[in-house]
Amino acid sequence: MTNSPVNISGNIFNARDLRSGDVARRFVVPSIFPTLLEDFHCVLEGPRGSGKTTLLRMLTPEVFALWRQLNSAPELGFIGVFVPADVRWSRQLQARVEKIKDAGARAMLMESAFSVATSSALLETIEACTNPRSEFRASNPQTFFSLPRSVESDIARALALLWRLEIDVPSIGALKMGLRRRQHAVGDAAGLLSAGKQPVEVLERSPFLMSSWLDNLVTATESINDLTGRRDQRWGILLDELEIIPREITSTIVSALRSTSSTLKFKLALSPTGADLVTNSDEAAPTPGNDYRPIQLWYERREDARAFAEKLFVSAVERFEPDFGGSLSHALGPNLVGGTISDDGSEDIVTNAAQRFRAEAFKSLAAKDESFRDLLNRKGINASDPPISDSSPNGSFVRKITPLVCLRDRELDSFSSAGGAKRKGGRKGLDAYFGYPNLIDLTEGNPRWVLTLADYLVAHARQRSQPLSAQGVQTAAVNDFVEQFVSKLIVYPTGSEAHGRGWTLKRFLDMLGSALNEAIYDRGFTGDPALSFRVDHRSLTQYGDYIRLCVDLGALVLLRAGSSAPLSDAAGGKRLEDARVRLSYRLAPVYRLPLRSTKERTLRSALLGGDLLGANQPVLNAAREQSPSTGSAEGSEPTQRSLL
Repeated sequence: MTNSPVNISGNIFNARDLRSGDVARRFVVPSIFPTLLEDFHCVLEGPRGSGKTTLLRMLTPEVFALWRQLNSAPELGFIGVFVPADVRWSRQLQARVEKIKDAGARAMLMESAFSVATSSALLETIEACTNPRSEFRASNPQTFFSLPRSVESDIARALALLWRLEIDVPSIGALKMGLRRRQHAVGDAAGLLSAGKQPVEVLERSPFLMSSWLDNLVTATESINDLTGRRDQRWGILLDELEIIPREITSTIVSALRSTSSTLKFKLALSPTGADLVTNSDEAAPTPGNDYRPIQLWYERREDARAFAEKLFVSAVERFEPDFGGSLSHALGPNLVGGTISDDGSEDIVTNAAQRFRAEAFKSLAAKDESFRDLLNRKGINASDPPISDSSPNGSFVRKITPLVCLRDRELDSFSSAGGAKRKGGRKGLDAYFGYPNLIDLTEGNPRWVLTLADYLVAHARQRSQPLSAQGVQTAAVNDFVEQFVSKLIVYPTGSEAHGRGWTLKRFLDMLGSALNEAIYDRGFTGDPALSFRVDHRSLTQYGDYIRLCVDLGALVLLRAGSSAPLSDAAGGKRLEDARVRLSYRLAPVYRLPLRSTKERTLRSALLGGDLLGANQPVLNAAREQSPSTGSAEGSEPTQRSLL
């Protein structure tokens, strides 16, 4: 674990733990937000920390109304009912029903438990929208409305009848208490069935088990609309973390996207590998465009991630540094690599100092690397004065290979066709990842990662009384930022022990990082190494658990341009077959990788290179368990902690 200073924000980066006002005040609008507000079913797809919960909570009445006070926006066209996934009840119920042999009885219990959750969330939302003290009623009349006591009584009686609840007083509060009792009744029914009672006997005692969660929700919202005189009112059902909800329920949720009441609009959130909610044989499965809008919450290109990440980074810093000027290029300083090369071949602004740094790297590498020297000679490039302008011959080529040249120059002591590569000893600096926009690119545009890195930077700057651009500050922040993620990858449960494998996610990723590292440093220089992987059938069959977890955690980034949307393909791993992935830029400092992705190789070839496929014993950390860390900081201690 890192021994960095205590994070000044308290490190609360999950929107479930934040108050409504904090969610609204801290919200930075991503480009996909207008799509989410539309009157369509939507499926949010993103790895951990990509903002799924924040976006869903932004659609709830109070949070959206608070945000509207600070921003110009039309009123929301539906009332959002946020239903957070509850791992506790889900796992507890699964444990109680696993002894029940009747699959129909198990599914019935799961549905009833989920119905309690959705019905309770609906009642909580009604209370929020009809609070007589609400200051939002005048400015948000479609969402906030009055509820006379007589109408509340009518609603309570109607819902009690529909939900088969017994209540003493016709009120919303009595319904909530009845649902709490219902939760215990579901558990009692599970116990009876586990003990061998026949389903028909249990149904006689608990007839509510026959009702589906969707029927309960549809009839409830339609009844509320009728009784309040708001017959055209839409309700947005905001379901978070669908992948942890039992499969018996998720299939019914997905089916609801195809045909359900026009009163309800579903906004679902799930992980990138959550496509196993739909089976390949399900002809009635919903399709993107026709039944729902797919919304991807990760970025394949750095340039797409930067616009959002920069705004969020500035917002995070300004909470603790009110006088922050807002110019990240000035606050973080220029990167030393001499600009970063975009996927389309363009380059960020390069300072004069960076140009000199680039020329020095070219000259240094040419002097000690026979393969690089031969390449420059074939291209007719002067190592002491490499062209940088697009109008110059080879200018674009020089810009493209610059990050690789700088990294290889730092890593290699020499290279020749006869002797191969000789690596430098000792720890390597992290300055290839410093400055603007490199630090921003490390976050992948992941909101939680952006906030984490901003937090570390501000904390270390305060501790050292130095600016954010100071090398020591950025060294310590990058160390902590990467170390936090690597620590998680080491301890995160894989669920693969039953198959005789004890590798951690970190060790699995080491095989991929080692293959990339070898291609960049142990072979002759190439300006276009394969830095991404195609997920082939054999790798997926044998190591699907690792691949899926790495994708869901953001350690592997899907490069899915033009391919299928979240719920439109086959179940489980088949959806990942032939997908292209790359290692997250957050892991680039561990494996000394450039912040770019080029052509692909098969995942199997990388695993074979590390002897992972077909191995009888796990291979020990082929990518060097010790991560590079840098030396002295400006005006601070001479050594820094390791990344691992």
